[in-house]
Amino acid sequence: MTDLPDRLVELLEHAVRASDPEVALHALTALRRELDAFERVQAWRALDAGSSYGAVARALGITRQAAHRRYRELD
Repeated sequence: MTDLPDRLVELLEHAVRASDPEVALHALTALRRELDAFERVQAWRALDAGSSYGAVARALGITRQAAHRRYRELD
């Protein structure tokens, strides 16, 4: 199986190079899913390492409340 960085690059390249817009949209949907999962892992890692919800929120450009709602089950 392809490792995550390669998979993300592959999906992005597929979306950018697709001549068919529906193929590009499918690739973008898959890329978004992979990025969302990667973001959750990184948020968990940050929280597990002692970062606050505020710090995670600032890194993501969202409010502390939004970060808490999004990641509270990771605690």
